[in-house]
Amino acid sequence: MATIHETKDGNFVKDFIDPAQPNLVPLSTTLGRLQAAQGDPHLVIHLHGGLVSTPKGRAKAERLAKPLPDGFADDAYEQMSIVWGSGAFETVITNFRELANERLFDRALKKLMIWVSRRVLDLGTGTRSANQGLVPQQVEMVVNQAKTDLDNPAGAEPFPIPGLPPEQIVEPGGPADANAEDELSDLLSSDNELLQISTALDAVLRPDQFESVRAGIPNNLRSSMEETKDKLDPDFLQTYEEELAAAPVQTRSAAGTIALRTIIKQSFKAGKAVVRRYLHGRHHDAYPTVFEELARHLYVGTIGSQVWAFMKNDTADHFKPDGAGTSLLQQLSALNAGLDGGRELRVTLLGHSAGSIFASEFLKAIAAPANAYNLPPVDVIFLAPAVDFPHFADALDTAEQQIRRFHMYTMDDQHEKEDRMLGAFYPRSLLYLISGALEFSEADDPIVGMDRFHRVNDGDRTYTASEQVALTRVRDFLSGPKAESIWSVTGDTPPPGATTATKHGGFDTDEKTLQSIVHLAKAQ
Repeated sequence: MATIHETKDGNFVKDFIDPAQPNLVPLSTTLGRLQAAQGDPHLVIHLHGGLVSTPKGRAKAERLAKPLPDGFADDAYEQMSIVWGSGAFETVITNFRELANERLFDRALKKLMIWVSRRVLDLGTGTRSANQGLVPQQVEMVVNQAKTDLDNPAGAEPFPIPGLPPEQIVEPGGPADANAEDELSDLLSSDNELLQISTALDAVLRPDQFESVRAGIPNNLRSSMEETKDKLDPDFLQTYEEELAAAPVQTRSAAGTIALRTIIKQSFKAGKAVVRRYLHGRHHDAYPTVFEELARHLYVGTIGSQVWAFMKNDTADHFKPDGAGTSLLQQLSALNAGLDGGRELRVTLLGHSAGSIFASEFLKAIAAPANAYNLPPVDVIFLAPAVDFPHFADALDTAEQQIRRFHMYTMDDQHEKEDRMLGAFYPRSLLYLISGALEFSEADDPIVGMDRFHRVNDGDRTYTASEQVALTRVRDFLSGPKAESIWSVTGDTPPPGATTATKHGGFDTDEKTLQSIVHLAKAQ
């Protein structure tokens, strides 16, 4: 039997009961069955992740309420699915797909790729000083092809070129590369299409100032910049206002000037961030890193990070005093307290993607204050977890004693890279995008579901002090006796060590993974 709940703003709002599917029952029925169970009752709580829409989350929960091979239902335990749909995944995908048609992003991406290539890529010279960079015509052709291959997972990744040794890379704007910003300014300012874009952008950002100019801008360009205006990052708009305030009066009155200066400033910030990530071993290879940083500095606060932050805040809201998570804990606590004959309630948390963030909040809520809910330690299963190391380390610091067993199923780095979110246009996975662009912290935020952050020997990769503390905390836990990490693809390994998923969203449709979940849930 399974119960499926929808939540909104952190509160329960609906049970999904379908007369045509008698296996779907109200929570009260599930709690009653747990109360009447022989031996220790067992509840598996599926946390599908708040990235998908509610209808998709419900459809997934209904499928998983079936037995193998479609789901993981079994008579040995009761199931509960919590569906909280932010639609964040669809929103992020749509917003980043639209970058393929963003004229500003296109021109800045191509110029920044040239500028970055002169500083970090080994183009056969072996040294930065002799590096002439990528040929502009080649960049135009390759990036245009990548946009054509937006939906082609087999499209060639742009510029898969090794980086220079870190000792050959220097900080842009420093003594060894003092003209870096001027060089990028020249690249951008010499682009005729970008000059037209800047004029149109100034006209839509300051319509009163440039009413006469607006009339002379082609309709398609003007409407395109109207759409661009609504996507620009708050930091871009703040820089624009600062440039406007600092400019002489005669400069302010020249359409295109302030917008171009702002584009140059933000692109230089992005370029410096790319070089810094190469210096510290935190890049995701050349083209994906340029894509991430330029998106961060032109758009991401509006098109990505705010959506991601909303989803995480919505997850935390479930554990406010009147939230759905708090209500569920209270009901489970009462159930456990009423069990007789020495029986104890067994709970398994199954968190897929952002569901791992919910599971982390659940663990913290159980443990604080001083396990007031009086629940026994729970089993935890993560599937391609999107929670980052600091968040999960915080959960472990609070609630490690509340974890009985922990299993994580996720992809190794090769398969993670091959799970392309946007074909060749952004040839990395959703977790790579979250790590590289969506978190408000420094880019390359350590994500628990990413193989690259589980290697103790990181070579040239350097972390902040707080990151290193979180990495060590989580790595130590995962290498301890309670935990096991299973990296897809595992081949012929039997459950519970089996998974063959090769897509971020594929773990709860992969039969081997589902078999492993059932095996763990039925184990004592």
